[in-house]
Amino acid sequence: MALNDEIRDEFRRVKKKGRIAILKWYWEYFKIHTLVAVFAVIFVVSTVRSIMNQKPDYVNAIFLNAGGYTLDYNQILTEELEAYLKDRGVTAYSEKRKTELPATTENFDYTFDFAAALTPGGARDQLEMATSQKVGALVASQELDVMAADASNAMILSYQEMCADLRNVFDEKRLAELDAQNRIFYMDYDVIRKWEAKEDQMAPIIEIPQEELIEGEKRENYVLPDKNGMTDPIPVGILLNDSAFFTEYELYTTNAVIGVVGASTKRPEAAVNLLEFLIR
Repeated sequence: MALNDEIRDEFRRVKKKGRIAILKWYWEYFKIHTLVAVFAVIFVVSTVRSIMNQKPDYVNAIFLNAGGYTLDYNQILTEELEAYLKDRGVTAYSEKRKTELPATTENFDYTFDFAAALTPGGARDQLEMATSQKVGALVASQELDVMAADASNAMILSYQEMCADLRNVFDEKRLAELDAQNRIFYMDYDVIRKWEAKEDQMAPIIEIPQEELIEGEKRENYVLPDKNGMTDPIPVGILLNDSAFFTEYELYTTNAVIGVVGASTKRPEAAVNLLEFLIR
């Protein structure tokens, strides 16, 4: 007799003994199948609920070599930026909801990294190598909106074409105001063209001694690059030395700090709003 026939015959006998006997019989034969089915349903429901509840990113920013270690800067910046955006009635488009919504944490996520570190002139250990790779990966995936960095790293990243041309991000009038305040950080795109022609793109920066990079970016020594000495000046950063947020929470206390927009950001309005908050 086949196994299925045996099960059917046994079920007919058990069926006569009542509901409890049927349940015991079912559990004896099908408990594994039942458990698998239950866990599968729980997994599917949990996954669907997680996807449905997941909020889209409003802004993603890295604060490279910020120098703060004692406070939860992520939470502090989230609260202060949210209040700033609420006061201004800022909205953003939610692809999930297919509509404009207030750019608050109720509707969007703010992602900040204050722990990232990178020695000017190149990564010195595995952790810094991971930071360098993270920056590159976020730019490549269009997920990096803003990066604040000490001046030396800002220079290196700009010549690696990680930073957006601010003329494509900021309003022309606002950019002119910042330029008049001597806040704009320029890079010379003609230098990149020459490097690419020689197939030796990063050599001129890498060959600058690390000690010279570190010494030159100290606040008391730092001078913004002069656009008048450039062939093709591109505005790629904003000097944030007197940022009220950085000052209050004692971030970037030693070195000049530059705020840049990720070269491939798909959220330029959010990038501008975060930089405007930091400029204050």
